[in-house]
Amino acid sequence: MQAHKYVAGIIGNEILSKFNIIFDLPSKMIYLEKNKSFDEPLVINCCGIDIQLSENKQKVLIHQVYENSPASKAGIEVNSELLSINRKIVKEVNMQDIIQMLKKEGSIVNLLVKQNEVEKSISIELKSLI
Repeated sequence: MQAHKYVAGIIGNEILSKFNIIFDLPSKMIYLEKNKSFDEPLVINCCGIDIQLSENKQKVLIHQVYENSPASKAGIEVNSELLSINRKIVKEVNMQDIIQMLKKEGSIVNLLVKQNEVEKSISIELKSLI
């Protein structure tokens, strides 16, 4: 999954969370045992952006925009500031909740971003990237 051209690195932990991981150090073996969440659907980023906090932790920035994603088709650019999602100000929401808001495939989210010092309202329909 890490080598996928469009979603490299965004689903590794989601896959690992479906297993209990056992390290057998003397044998240099790792065992993956299915856990209770194994059969739950794999829900990943459906908008096509990767976000991070600014260095001073005061802004939520768009770190990456995946090619051919809903975000790229809507014209969202790298280094834009994400201001709100569905009128919820992102500074008032924790990062995990922001990420969850961008995973509901089929839903439409309204984003307010600041690109090149201009605020821009964008509606995108969330679609699975894989």
